[in-house]
Amino acid sequence: RLSDEFAIVLGASYQDQRNGYPSFQGWGYNDQRLGGNPGDLNGDLVLDWTPWGMQTEIKMLEEVRTGIMAGAQWRPTSNFELQYDALWSEVIIDEHQNQAWYCDGTCGNWANGNFGNYNAPGSSYTIINGSVVAATLANSFAQVNNVIAQYDEDKTLFVTGLNGEWTDGPWTVSGDLSYSEAQRENIWRAVQLPVFPADMSFDTRAGITPFLTTSSNPADTSIQVAPSWRNGSHDGPEHINDELFAAAFNVGYEFDPDDFITGVQFGLRASTRTKSHDRFSATPNTGGVDVAIPANLLGNYEIGAFDVPAILDGDFNAIFDLAYLPVTPVENLADRWDVDEEVFEAFAMANLGSESLGVPMRGNIGVRLVDVETSSSGFESVGGG
Repeated sequence: RLSDEFAIVLGASYQDQRNGYPSFQGWGYNDQRLGGNPGDLNGDLVLDWTPWGMQTEIKMLEEVRTGIMAGAQWRPTSNFELQYDALWSEVIIDEHQNQAWYCDGTCGNWANGNFGNYNAPGSSYTIINGSVVAATLANSFAQVNNVIAQYDEDKTLFVTGLNGEWTDGPWTVSGDLSYSEAQRENIWRAVQLPVFPADMSFDTRAGITPFLTTSSNPADTSIQVAPSWRNGSHDGPEHINDELFAAAFNVGYEFDPDDFITGVQFGLRASTRTKSHDRFSATPNTGGVDVAIPANLLGNYEIGAFDVPAILDGDFNAIFDLAYLPVTPVENLADRWDVDEEVFEAFAMANLGSESLGVPMRGNIGVRLVDVETSSSGFESVGGG
C-alpha cells in the first residue's frame, strides 16, 4: 500500500518441468471390414488380418511456464473505487522425440503382396481369431525407419482490465473495460533414416509385454543414411490467435427495503472477438543424393519398458541441416480461416421482496436483449484444385 488511497500488487512465477516416457504403438490391421485388402496366408481360404506396422516412441519433454501479474487500486473517497489488473503468461514446450517405425510396407500384406515374407524358409506366424499377432519374417529385410524429431510450441496469454464503481445514496454506477489475447505457434520437424535388417520377429498378442527383435542393430550409428527417396518432415509453423475486447456499464437504484420492488438495475455490454488460424508446411529433401550421417552426430540407447531394439538419437538440428536442403515453408490455404463475432447485450431487472404470511421471499424479474453477429472467412478447394 503506497497510501491510504492507493495500493499496488505485483507477482511472478516460474516453473521448469521435465519428463519423458516410452510407448509401443500398433498401426492397426489390414482388415477388409475397415476398407483393407488382406490375403490368405495359410491357404485355408479365410482372409488373415495382418498388421500394417508398429512403432516405439520415446518423448522427452521440457515445459517452461512464466507468469507476471500486476494490479492497482485507487479509492480516493468512500463512494468511488477504481481497479486495474493485468496478467501475462507464457508456456514454452520443447519436445524431443525418438521413434522407430517397424515393418512399414512388409507386414501389411495388401492383396497378399507379402505372402512370400510370411511363408519364406525360416519364417513363421501365429494367427489368433483371424489376426496375425506374432511372426518371424526371415530374409525379408523389413524396414526399420529411425525417426529423430523435434516439436516446439510457444503459447502466450495477456489479459488486462479496468473497472470502477461509484455510489451515491441509493445509486450505484459501475463500468468495466477488458482485453485479452491468446496466441500459439508450433512446429514439428523430423529426420527419417531407414535401415533394413535381414530378419524381424514380433509378438503383440494379449497378456504379454510386446516385443520386437531384428537380426542386426537398426540404431547402429555407423550405418545411418538419409536416402534420396525418403523425405523428411516439416509441419509448421502453425499459428492461432484469439483476441477479445469487451465493455460493460451498469446502473442500479435501491428502493426502500420494505417496498415490494426493492431495486432496479439496467446494463449494457458489448464485445468483439476475432479468432484466426494459419498453417505452413514444407517437404525437406536431400536434393536427389544419399546423405551419410556422421556417427559423431548420433547416439543410441536401450529402453527397459519393452523388449525392442536400441533407439537412435542425435543432434537434431545438426542432422536436419546436414541431411536436407534449406526449405521455405508454404502456407496451406485450406487451413487458413478467420472468425469475427460482435455481441451487444442490454438488460433491465427489478429485485423483489416480500414477507407475506410472515415468510420472507426474495426474487427478481427482468428482460435481456442479446444481438450476435458472426462472420467467417476461409479457403475451400473445388474441382480437385
